[in-house]
Amino acid sequence: MCGISGIFSNQDIGDDLLWKIASSMNHRGPDFQAFKRFGHFYLIHARLSILDLNPRSNQPMVDRENTVAVCFNGEIYNFNELRIELESLGHHFQTTSDTEVVLLGFKQWKDALFPKLNGIFSIALLDLVKDELFLVRDPSGTKPLFYSYKSGCFAFSSELKAQLMLPWISKEVDNHSLFYFLKFSHVPHPNTMLKEIKQLEPSAYLKFSKNSFSIQSYAPKTQSLFTSKPFTETVVDLDNLFENIVKRQMVADVPVGCFLSGGIDSSLICYYHTKLSTHKVKTFTIGYSEKEFDESVYAKEISRFFGTEHFELILKPADLINEVSNLPKFFDHPFADPTMLPSLLLAKHAAKEVKVVFSGDGGDELFFGYHYQSILLHTLSLINIPNPIRSSLLDFINLLLSRFSKNNLSIQRIRKFLDIFTAKDQAEFMQYFIGTIGPLKISRLNSLLKQPSNQTTLPIIQAISHAKTTNEEKIFQLFKSTFLVNCALQKNDRSTMAY
Repeated sequence: MCGISGIFSNQDIGDDLLWKIASSMNHRGPDFQAFKRFGHFYLIHARLSILDLNPRSNQPMVDRENTVAVCFNGEIYNFNELRIELESLGHHFQTTSDTEVVLLGFKQWKDALFPKLNGIFSIALLDLVKDELFLVRDPSGTKPLFYSYKSGCFAFSSELKAQLMLPWISKEVDNHSLFYFLKFSHVPHPNTMLKEIKQLEPSAYLKFSKNSFSIQSYAPKTQSLFTSKPFTETVVDLDNLFENIVKRQMVADVPVGCFLSGGIDSSLICYYHTKLSTHKVKTFTIGYSEKEFDESVYAKEISRFFGTEHFELILKPADLINEVSNLPKFFDHPFADPTMLPSLLLAKHAAKEVKVVFSGDGGDELFFGYHYQSILLHTLSLINIPNPIRSSLLDFINLLLSRFSKNNLSIQRIRKFLDIFTAKDQAEFMQYFIGTIGPLKISRLNSLLKQPSNQTTLPIIQAISHAKTTNEEKIFQLFKSTFLVNCALQKNDRSTMAY
């Protein structure tokens, strides 16, 4: 779904550098690469053609009056509805793409367009009349967007590597980010591993004008996902919602397939996809030669049940090891979730047959599918017990545990679990469930850094912990705003865009 980049500079940027940046993203957009100059602004695009395969929909795209330009990565699922509305307001379209809908939508509504967009996207919009640049990222943070501002030069990109080519950007590591990476195995937004480059947050837009920029949220108010409706009524509502979502996201001018693990999330998507499709759906799964890790039998069973054309790839250890050398190219931002390797190979496997795939990522985070979400829900109130009382209780329990062998694995697990109750507050307690290191080890980890971080709890987790809402809502927001966007969706984007 494309790669985008752009630069504002008072100095002339040579074609060689612009082509080099475009080429660095050609795995994200293998169908067409181009750049355009607009005064001191440069927009660069690598296209993956999904809607309107005609070259008329290549980017950067400019309106007929040369007042607005766009560089767009992603897909707008409600583009047909927006197109009809814009046509009723007198706009005329030259393409059938969602890109032109974004272009003319911005021309009509300016930043009021952003809450109207339903999709996954990172968008750069250039107002050529006012010389203003707008960067927009989708509410879930599915599509990445990095930016930097230094020495009067502003830059943005879908991937870090595009900005590392700029001579004014240094590779100085951000110590807060290093600490968080060691804690979480990924770097949380709005940070990156580098001091001089940041990530635009989900549901936010950045406005750059006259050598300054501001960031605002555009997120529309949404009602709580937690309902008091009867269970059967809720299931019917969810069934209708799910079907409409899959139907909307099936719109493409290229073949659409489905990743299938055999689990609940991907199996449900496969059900609606096969129900709504006019042709035989292609499904893709990976298995392992070691039977104790292999779950491909479940995917095969689901495929038979729904009658899909099934493609299975059985991985050997050597397959995973051989893919390791590609990680710096495709991820280029420190990331340590080991499932990125099979994810890359699954995408490579599927790319031989289709250009778009459905994926089940996000289901666990949104529907409390992780067992530790349940544990957190049942223990979150305990952190409200005053610290001295908690400490006394922990000392007593540890005294009892000391009677058992230190090599007893079950006792070690209990000790590790009890470690989280040493957290100083609710935010630190919640943060444990996102990372791999508990509160007692945080200070030790921090002390190992050359320059220790003075902020060991993420600000977004602090904000969630202080929100006046239920524990269920807090846990939902915790996983949606941290692990989902910074790990699951990042892995999904990099893996699929690699191939």
